[in-house]
Amino acid sequence: MTALTAVVGALILAGWFAAAWPTTVEAQGYLNRVRAMEDPAVGYSLETFEQMLVLSLVLISLLVTVAGFVTSALLTGHVLTAARAAGGRRTGPGGLWRATRTRLPRAVAAQFLAGLFVLGLLLIAFILTFGIHDNAFLGEDIRDFTFPPELLTVPLGVVLPVVLTGVAVFLGVRFFVAATVAALEDLPAVTALRRSWSLVRGAWFRTAGTALLVVVVTVAGYVLLQYLTDPLGALFPAKLDGNQFEADLVAELVPVGLALLLTPLLTMPVVYPAVAWLTLHLTYRHDSGFPKRDSVPYL
Repeated sequence: MTALTAVVGALILAGWFAAAWPTTVEAQGYLNRVRAMEDPAVGYSLETFEQMLVLSLVLISLLVTVAGFVTSALLTGHVLTAARAAGGRRTGPGGLWRATRTRLPRAVAAQFLAGLFVLGLLLIAFILTFGIHDNAFLGEDIRDFTFPPELLTVPLGVVLPVVLTGVAVFLGVRFFVAATVAALEDLPAVTALRRSWSLVRGAWFRTAGTALLVVVVTVAGYVLLQYLTDPLGALFPAKLDGNQFEADLVAELVPVGLALLLTPLLTMPVVYPAVAWLTLHLTYRHDSGFPKRDSVPYL
Protein backbone atom coordinates (compact mmCIF):
# COMPACT_ATOMS: atom_id res chain seq x y z
CA MET A 1 0.00 0.00 0.00
CA THR A 2 2.87 2.37 0.80
CA ALA A 3 4.53 1.59 -2.54
CA LEU A 4 1.25 2.15 -4.39
CA THR A 5 0.79 5.45 -2.58
CA ALA A 6 4.30 6.54 -3.50
CA VAL A 7 3.79 5.72 -7.19
CA VAL A 8 0.35 7.33 -7.48
CA GLY A 9 1.42 10.36 -5.45
CA ALA A 10 4.52 10.83 -7.60
CA LEU A 11 2.42 10.63 -10.78
CA ILE A 12 -0.01 13.22 -9.43
CA LEU A 13 2.83 15.58 -8.50
CA ALA A 14 4.51 15.06 -11.87
CA GLY A 15 1.25 15.81 -13.67
CA TRP A 16 0.76 18.92 -11.55
CA PHE A 17 4.26 20.20 -12.34
CA ALA A 18 3.67 19.57 -16.05
CA ALA A 19 0.39 21.51 -15.93
CA ALA A 20 1.87 24.29 -13.79
CA TRP A 21 5.07 24.75 -15.79
CA PRO A 22 3.72 27.36 -18.28
CA THR A 23 2.26 29.35 -15.38
CA THR A 24 5.52 29.26 -13.43
CA VAL A 25 7.45 30.39 -16.51
CA GLU A 26 5.00 33.28 -16.87
CA ALA A 27 5.40 34.11 -13.17
CA GLN A 28 9.17 34.15 -13.49
CA GLY A 29 8.98 36.39 -16.58
CA TYR A 30 6.72 38.80 -14.72
CA LEU A 31 9.17 38.96 -11.80
CA ASN A 32 12.07 39.60 -14.15
CA ARG A 33 10.19 42.46 -15.81
CA VAL A 34 9.26 44.22 -12.59
CA ARG A 35 12.79 43.80 -11.26
CA ALA A 36 14.18 45.28 -14.48
CA MET A 37 11.94 48.31 -13.98
CA GLU A 38 13.20 48.50 -10.37
CA ASP A 39 9.64 48.34 -9.14
CA PRO A 40 9.71 48.12 -5.32
CA ALA A 41 6.34 46.32 -5.23
CA VAL A 42 7.68 43.01 -6.53
CA GLY A 43 5.08 40.28 -6.47
CA TYR A 44 3.19 37.83 -8.58
CA SER A 45 0.46 39.05 -10.90
CA LEU A 46 -3.13 38.42 -9.87
CA GLU A 47 -3.82 36.33 -12.95
CA THR A 48 -0.84 34.07 -12.28
CA PHE A 49 -1.80 33.76 -8.64
CA GLU A 50 -5.35 32.70 -9.57
CA GLN A 51 -4.03 30.12 -12.02
CA MET A 52 -1.67 28.65 -9.42
CA LEU A 53 -4.49 28.63 -6.87
CA VAL A 54 -6.74 26.61 -9.18
CA LEU A 55 -3.93 24.17 -9.97
CA SER A 56 -3.12 23.82 -6.27
CA LEU A 57 -6.76 23.11 -5.41
CA VAL A 58 -6.82 20.37 -8.06
CA LEU A 59 -3.58 18.93 -6.66
CA ILE A 60 -4.87 18.97 -3.09
CA SER A 61 -8.16 17.34 -4.14
CA LEU A 62 -6.35 14.52 -5.92
CA LEU A 63 -3.95 13.93 -3.03
CA VAL A 64 -6.81 13.94 -0.51
CA THR A 65 -8.61 11.36 -2.67
CA VAL A 66 -5.55 9.11 -2.68
CA ALA A 67 -5.11 9.61 1.07
CA GLY A 68 -8.74 8.68 1.67
CA PHE A 69 -8.36 5.49 -0.36
CA VAL A 70 -5.16 4.50 1.47
CA THR A 71 -6.69 5.26 4.86
CA SER A 72 -9.74 3.15 4.03
CA ALA A 73 -7.54 0.26 2.92
CA LEU A 74 -5.43 0.38 6.09
CA LEU A 75 -8.50 0.66 8.33
CA THR A 76 -10.17 -2.25 6.53
CA GLY A 77 -7.11 -4.45 6.94
CA HIS A 78 -6.74 -3.59 10.61
CA VAL A 79 -10.38 -4.09 11.57
CA LEU A 80 -10.53 -7.45 9.78
CA THR A 81 -7.31 -8.53 11.50
CA ALA A 82 -8.66 -7.43 14.88
CA ALA A 83 -11.94 -9.27 14.30
CA ARG A 84 -10.15 -12.47 13.35
CA ALA A 85 -7.86 -12.14 16.35
CA ALA A 86 -10.91 -11.70 18.59
CA GLY A 87 -12.30 -14.90 17.10
CA GLY A 88 -9.08 -16.77 17.78
CA ARG A 89 -8.10 -17.02 14.12
CA ARG A 90 -4.72 -16.43 12.58
CA THR A 91 -4.47 -14.05 9.66
CA GLY A 92 -2.16 -14.70 6.73
CA PRO A 93 -1.27 -12.00 4.19
CA GLY A 94 -3.11 -13.74 1.36
CA GLY A 95 -6.36 -14.23 3.24
CA LEU A 96 -6.21 -10.73 4.66
CA TRP A 97 -5.70 -9.22 1.23
CA ARG A 98 -8.62 -11.16 -0.25
CA ALA A 99 -10.92 -10.09 2.58
CA THR A 100 -9.73 -6.47 2.36
CA ARG A 101 -10.07 -6.34 -1.42
CA THR A 102 -13.70 -7.46 -1.43
CA ARG A 103 -14.79 -5.07 1.33
CA LEU A 104 -12.63 -2.09 0.40
CA PRO A 105 -15.07 -0.42 -2.07
CA ARG A 106 -17.77 -0.08 0.59
CA ALA A 107 -15.27 1.18 3.18
CA VAL A 108 -14.02 3.81 0.71
CA ALA A 109 -17.58 4.87 -0.10
CA ALA A 110 -18.48 5.19 3.59
CA GLN A 111 -15.35 7.20 4.37
CA PHE A 112 -15.94 9.47 1.37
CA LEU A 113 -19.55 10.13 2.36
CA ALA A 114 -18.64 10.83 5.99
CA GLY A 115 -15.81 13.12 4.88
CA LEU A 116 -18.19 14.94 2.54
CA PHE A 117 -20.41 15.91 5.45
CA VAL A 118 -17.62 16.83 7.88
CA LEU A 119 -15.12 18.49 5.54
CA GLY A 120 -17.92 20.24 3.66
CA LEU A 121 -19.12 21.97 6.81
CA LEU A 122 -15.56 22.89 7.81
CA LEU A 123 -14.93 24.33 4.34
CA ILE A 124 -18.07 26.46 4.52
CA ALA A 125 -17.04 27.70 7.98
CA PHE A 126 -13.56 28.56 6.68
CA ILE A 127 -14.93 30.46 3.67
CA LEU A 128 -17.37 32.40 5.82
CA THR A 129 -14.73 33.29 8.41
CA PHE A 130 -12.25 34.78 5.97
CA GLY A 131 -14.73 35.93 3.33
CA ILE A 132 -16.84 37.99 5.73
CA HIS A 133 -13.90 39.53 7.58
CA ASP A 134 -12.22 40.45 4.29
CA ASN A 135 -15.48 41.89 2.92
CA ALA A 136 -15.30 39.42 0.07
CA PHE A 137 -19.04 38.77 0.29
CA LEU A 138 -20.36 41.99 1.81
CA GLY A 139 -18.42 44.41 -0.39
CA GLU A 140 -16.14 47.32 0.42
CA ASP A 141 -19.07 49.70 0.93
CA ILE A 142 -20.47 47.84 3.93
CA ARG A 143 -19.77 50.82 6.20
CA ASP A 144 -22.13 52.94 4.10
CA PHE A 145 -25.05 51.11 5.69
CA THR A 146 -26.97 52.96 8.37
CA PHE A 147 -26.57 50.09 10.85
CA PRO A 148 -23.23 48.92 12.34
CA PRO A 149 -21.45 46.38 10.11
CA GLU A 150 -20.98 44.11 13.15
CA LEU A 151 -24.68 43.21 12.79
CA LEU A 152 -23.65 41.17 9.73
CA THR A 153 -20.00 40.34 10.32
CA VAL A 154 -20.45 38.89 13.81
CA PRO A 155 -23.35 36.50 13.04
CA LEU A 156 -22.04 35.45 9.62
CA GLY A 157 -18.29 35.69 10.22
CA VAL A 158 -18.07 34.46 13.82
CA VAL A 159 -21.21 32.80 15.18
CA LEU A 160 -22.18 30.78 12.09
CA PRO A 161 -18.64 29.39 11.49
CA VAL A 162 -18.42 28.37 15.16
CA VAL A 163 -21.79 26.61 14.93
CA LEU A 164 -20.83 24.86 11.68
CA THR A 165 -17.50 23.76 13.17
CA GLY A 166 -19.29 22.36 16.22
CA VAL A 167 -21.73 20.45 14.01
CA ALA A 168 -18.81 19.14 11.93
CA VAL A 169 -17.03 17.87 15.05
CA PHE A 170 -20.24 16.23 16.31
CA LEU A 171 -20.85 14.51 12.96
CA GLY A 172 -17.18 13.54 12.72
CA VAL A 173 -17.42 11.66 16.00
CA ARG A 174 -20.77 10.08 15.13
CA PHE A 175 -19.43 8.90 11.73
CA PHE A 176 -15.97 8.05 13.09
CA VAL A 177 -16.33 4.25 12.69
CA ALA A 178 -18.37 4.34 9.47
CA ALA A 179 -15.54 3.06 7.28
CA THR A 180 -14.52 0.27 9.66
CA VAL A 181 -18.15 -0.78 10.19
CA ALA A 182 -18.66 -0.86 6.43
CA ALA A 183 -15.63 -3.16 6.13
CA LEU A 184 -16.47 -5.30 9.15
CA GLU A 185 -20.13 -5.94 8.29
CA ASP A 186 -19.88 -5.38 4.51
CA LEU A 187 -22.43 -2.55 4.54
CA PRO A 188 -23.30 0.06 1.90
CA ALA A 189 -22.13 3.61 2.61
CA VAL A 190 -25.45 5.08 3.80
CA THR A 191 -26.17 2.02 5.96
CA ALA A 192 -22.66 2.22 7.43
CA LEU A 193 -23.22 5.87 8.40
CA ARG A 194 -26.49 4.98 10.12
CA ARG A 195 -24.81 2.02 11.83
CA SER A 196 -21.94 4.22 13.02
CA TRP A 197 -24.42 6.78 14.35
CA SER A 198 -26.21 4.05 16.28
CA LEU A 199 -23.03 2.47 17.66
CA VAL A 200 -21.60 5.76 18.94
CA ARG A 201 -24.83 6.64 20.77
CA GLY A 202 -24.02 6.40 24.48
CA ALA A 203 -20.29 6.21 23.82
CA TRP A 204 -19.70 9.66 22.32
CA PHE A 205 -16.92 10.65 24.71
CA ARG A 206 -15.08 7.32 24.32
CA THR A 207 -15.25 7.72 20.55
CA ALA A 208 -14.25 11.39 20.74
CA GLY A 209 -11.26 10.44 22.89
CA THR A 210 -10.11 7.89 20.32
CA ALA A 211 -10.63 10.43 17.54
CA LEU A 212 -8.58 12.97 19.49
CA LEU A 213 -5.82 10.39 19.93
CA VAL A 214 -5.83 9.76 16.17
CA VAL A 215 -5.61 13.48 15.38
CA VAL A 216 -2.86 14.19 17.94
CA VAL A 217 -0.70 11.22 16.96
CA THR A 218 -1.12 11.90 13.22
CA VAL A 219 -0.39 15.62 13.45
CA ALA A 220 2.56 15.05 15.79
CA GLY A 221 3.99 12.40 13.46
CA TYR A 222 3.60 14.65 10.43
CA VAL A 223 5.19 17.66 12.16
CA LEU A 224 8.11 15.54 13.35
CA LEU A 225 8.71 14.02 9.92
CA GLN A 226 8.46 17.37 8.14
CA TYR A 227 10.97 18.80 10.61
CA LEU A 228 13.35 15.90 9.96
CA THR A 229 12.97 16.03 6.16
CA ASP A 230 13.01 19.82 5.82
CA PRO A 231 16.82 19.98 5.27
CA LEU A 232 16.33 17.91 2.09
CA GLY A 233 14.90 21.02 0.44
CA ALA A 234 18.38 22.57 0.60
CA LEU A 235 19.72 19.81 -1.67
CA PHE A 236 17.99 21.34 -4.67
CA PRO A 237 19.77 24.06 -6.66
CA ALA A 238 18.89 27.69 -6.14
CA LYS A 239 17.29 27.70 -9.59
CA LEU A 240 15.77 25.03 -11.81
CA ASP A 241 16.26 25.97 -15.46
CA GLY A 242 16.48 29.59 -14.35
CA ASN A 243 13.06 29.49 -12.71
CA GLN A 244 13.37 30.62 -9.09
CA PHE A 245 9.65 30.17 -8.49
CA GLU A 246 9.79 26.52 -9.53
CA ALA A 247 12.90 25.89 -7.43
CA ASP A 248 11.29 27.34 -4.32
CA LEU A 249 8.17 25.28 -4.95
CA VAL A 250 10.10 22.02 -5.27
CA ALA A 251 12.13 22.76 -2.16
CA GLU A 252 8.90 23.30 -0.21
CA LEU A 253 6.96 20.34 -1.61
CA VAL A 254 9.63 17.64 -1.23
CA PRO A 255 9.68 17.66 2.61
CA VAL A 256 5.87 17.90 2.69
CA GLY A 257 5.50 14.97 0.29
CA LEU A 258 7.96 12.80 2.21
CA ALA A 259 6.29 13.64 5.51
CA LEU A 260 2.86 12.73 4.12
CA LEU A 261 4.22 9.48 2.70
CA LEU A 262 6.00 8.39 5.89
CA THR A 263 3.38 9.56 8.43
CA PRO A 264 1.17 6.43 8.07
CA LEU A 265 4.20 4.19 8.68
CA LEU A 266 5.05 6.09 11.86
CA THR A 267 1.53 6.43 13.26
CA MET A 268 -0.07 3.21 11.99
CA PRO A 269 0.92 1.04 15.01
CA VAL A 270 -1.07 3.37 17.29
CA VAL A 271 -3.82 4.87 15.16
CA TYR A 272 -5.32 2.03 13.14
CA PRO A 273 -5.45 -0.68 15.84
CA ALA A 274 -7.12 1.86 18.16
CA VAL A 275 -9.87 2.56 15.61
CA ALA A 276 -10.26 -1.16 14.83
CA TRP A 277 -10.63 -2.22 18.45
CA LEU A 278 -12.97 0.72 19.16
CA THR A 279 -15.20 -0.54 16.34
CA LEU A 280 -15.27 -4.05 17.79
CA HIS A 281 -15.92 -2.71 21.29
CA LEU A 282 -18.84 -0.56 20.13
CA THR A 283 -20.26 -3.43 18.08
CA TYR A 284 -20.08 -5.95 20.94
CA ARG A 285 -21.50 -3.36 23.33
CA HIS A 286 -24.39 -2.41 21.08
CA ASP A 287 -25.43 -5.74 19.61
CA SER A 288 -25.67 -8.69 22.00
CA GLY A 289 -26.24 -11.02 19.06
CA PHE A 290 -23.00 -10.00 17.36
CA PRO A 291 -20.54 -12.93 16.99
CA LYS A 292 -18.16 -13.27 19.93
CA ARG A 293 -14.76 -14.91 20.35
CA ASP A 294 -16.09 -18.41 19.69
CA SER A 295 -17.32 -17.66 16.19
CA VAL A 296 -16.71 -15.01 13.56
CA PRO A 297 -18.78 -16.29 10.60
CA TYR A 298 -18.83 -12.95 8.80
CA LEU A 299 -15.11 -13.36 8.07
